[in-house]
This record gives sequence, structure tokens and C-alpha cells, in this order.
Amino acid sequence: MIESIDFNAVKEAFETSSNIYTASPENLSPIAVDHHIVFRNLTNAERQRYWRKGLEAISRGEMAAIVLAGGQASRLGSTAPKAVKIALLERLAAKEFPQQKEKGKIQW
Repeated sequence: MIESIDFNAVKEAFETSSNIYTASPENLSPIAVDHHIVFRNLTNAERQRYWRKGLEAISRGEMAAIVLAGGQASRLGSTAPKAVKIALLERLAAKEFPQQKEKGKIQW
């Protein structure tokens, strides 16, 4: 069994994963204005529209979440386990769009 392991491939994969990319200022640029929104600049109606669009996407199963460990949530003030927030969004989407209820799962 151990004879079947390609240790050169394992070593190469480890070395590749250990390479840390450090962005330098000359490689950074602002995100284009047409590629993002600034929440504080939105009207209440626009915020509500984006909220509903997000819930609708969740209800159709079109959302995924990447959950990373590392303590950032607690530094940002959250005391709840990560899955609690995801489950809450799923419930809100199911309530708002009950016809899509079966699909409304966020993969994480």
C-alpha cells in the first residue's frame, strides 16, 4: 500500500502549497466602479432589493459559502458558530420564497 504513494508528487504538492504569494503595491489596483457597490451609498429601497435578490438566489440553490477557520469571526464581534449564520440565511430564504424551499441550501 505505501509502495503506491508517489512521494515526489507529495513533496511537490507540499512545496507548491507552501509558496506564499505576497502582493506588492504595484500589483494592486482598486476594484472597478462597475464591479462593486458601496453599501452606505445605497438607498433603503436599493438595499431591500439586493437583500431580496440574495435570498432568492439562496432559495434557488445558487449560493455557496467558504467558511474559513482562524478566529476572524470572533475578532469581528461574532460569538455564534459559523453554521448558525448560514442556517439563518437558509431559513430567511425559505420563508421569503417558499416555492423554492427544497433547493434553498447553502453549500459550505
